[in-house]
Amino acid sequence: MPAGGFTRALSVFQEADIMIRRIAAALIGAAALLSASAPSASLMTVFAEDAYAFDFTIGGSRYVEREIEKKYGADGIALYRTIVGQLADYACNGADIEDRMLITVDRSIKVEYEQGSAIVGYVFKNNPQFYWLGNAWKYDMWRPKGDTDWYIGDIRVAVIDEFRDGAHRKDTSAELARVLDDYHRLVAEKNTTLEKLMAVNDKIDADTFYTSADDISHRSIGCLLRRECVCEGYSKAFQLICNREGLGDTLFVEGIGYNGSTSEAHGWNIIEFDGAWYYVDSTWNDILLTDQHGNYLDNSERWHDYFMRGSAYMEYDHTISAHLYAGSDQSDPMKYLDYPPASPVDLKAYIYGSSMKLGEGMEYTLYCAAVDDDVYDSSDFSMLVTIDGAEQDIKGIKKNVDGREVVAFTMDIPVKNIADSISGTLTVQDSDDGLSFSADYSLAPKDYLTELYEGSEGTQRALAAAALNYAAAAQEYKSYNTASPANAGIAAEDKAIAPLTPDMLDGGYQLADRDNGVSITAAALDMMSKTRIRVYFRLDESYSEDYADGSGRAEARITAPDGSVTTTAINSAYEKLGRCGRDGELYWVETKGISPVSYAAPVTIEITADGKTTADSLTYSVHDYFKGKCASSSGIEKLAAAMYAYGKAAEAYVG
Repeated sequence: MPAGGFTRALSVFQEADIMIRRIAAALIGAAALLSASAPSASLMTVFAEDAYAFDFTIGGSRYVEREIEKKYGADGIALYRTIVGQLADYACNGADIEDRMLITVDRSIKVEYEQGSAIVGYVFKNNPQFYWLGNAWKYDMWRPKGDTDWYIGDIRVAVIDEFRDGAHRKDTSAELARVLDDYHRLVAEKNTTLEKLMAVNDKIDADTFYTSADDISHRSIGCLLRRECVCEGYSKAFQLICNREGLGDTLFVEGIGYNGSTSEAHGWNIIEFDGAWYYVDSTWNDILLTDQHGNYLDNSERWHDYFMRGSAYMEYDHTISAHLYAGSDQSDPMKYLDYPPASPVDLKAYIYGSSMKLGEGMEYTLYCAAVDDDVYDSSDFSMLVTIDGAEQDIKGIKKNVDGREVVAFTMDIPVKNIADSISGTLTVQDSDDGLSFSADYSLAPKDYLTELYEGSEGTQRALAAAALNYAAAAQEYKSYNTASPANAGIAAEDKAIAPLTPDMLDGGYQLADRDNGVSITAAALDMMSKTRIRVYFRLDESYSEDYADGSGRAEARITAPDGSVTTTAINSAYEKLGRCGRDGELYWVETKGISPVSYAAPVTIEITADGKTTADSLTYSVHDYFKGKCASSSGIEKLAAAMYAYGKAAEAYVG
């Protein structure tokens, strides 16, 4: 997951021969969101018959909770959660309220009364699910014997008149739960977090008309139930849905909006996405159409001019309040919180998903999608990634995947590093506005494979398990990160690897003529996404005389297992290995990109001197390498067996 980002679920689908993991938002339940005590049993059973149980403790921002704990300590966050928990009980308990709702505060919670009043204000501002709250509260004060400090005691909060009726409040809560269930199903149909956010913005705007009538127009239910509200209603509905669905930590923002000629109090949202904060103004995204009499028309056109914007864009017509505070006193920093700092630039792109062509190797590809299609034409995409301690600067390649345009970043990852988190920085340089957008990500190829394993069956599941076992065996052989094996997430029975038998590694090593002047002396295997094999050999004097003095030239014509032919220079091994020992020159050639289905297939190497192809050739395979290693040394048998099993699983999957 991206650094500083939120919890994500990973879904795997198959497009042609590319298995792609889409990165989508997860629904975060109460256990994941709250470290407060669980809500009462009555609250949790009210909607037990519904598919989507509604928990009234969820709706506020986790950023606010973290800031309260930092500023006011353990007692401060305990007070905040006490208030939230008891207000949540009032949502569905059916109790009538004669005057105000009573919040009882245990004397073990000691918060200075003015700071406590500020915390009450944060509850009001940060919890749009409490639609029935009025705009005032009062509290008791107490102090221990001999103490000079006064602490906040029981709190009595104002309630909008119509919601004093417990039955009406309970029915309204049930109706709100059903509407939020509709939003839950809506976002579940979308693939990426950004698509989900866009869908929420669009549905709010499609269903809602802007109007100012009463207190309800400033509440989330003004937007979600009555479907008529002011900007505060739009924004609190957006906050409630985003926080419930885990689409990104979302706050309600207060400030001033400028429409070109006048200014007025305005509200919108700030949301965390991939470790940065962006603004969304669903009110100003709603195009208001009227007839000649000034009556609002049904508006179907959607606008996104104020969607995932940075501060540089918003500052032209939005001014955010200095602080998120509860009262009028902004001189005392203990009586307000600061808003999170917004990104200076708009969100331009995000990681859409990832893929690995397991039948061809474990080459890992990240797909980036632009927020606006125009960005593809006006921008350059690049990604700086760190793999096995080394940086790689990868240029993006535009592709069409699953019917949409994306930018692909393909990286070659050593098998032993499959369990690592691959850290990267995505950069989008936009030539239109001259701004450079960047975002940090951290994603593990192991997560893709594990998700594929869990969500598939048959040969595809077996292939994912074999790939994870191969990576874990490479970790063990290289003594690398063995505390976090790649196959940790698969069933015990699927971790079993059949031992090698003598016939398994019959690769077919041979020379065209054992007396032809070519002799293999060594081989090396590079376990990258697609395997590379390097063969070291000697040439006798008949070759040396042709080019040893520098006037001649030697090449190797290599026929890979897939039939492709390349010509490459024969390289001296002195620089690679130092002194070769023994008389005669040592040379090497390398074949890249051997897929797992070709581990047993030979690579054919023909030696050419001074442009003349001789009859001298040799064949060598991945199986030949392991056969020789297993015969000459111990400790590699498990890796060889795992690689063999991976190759066979790939053959079965490809068919």
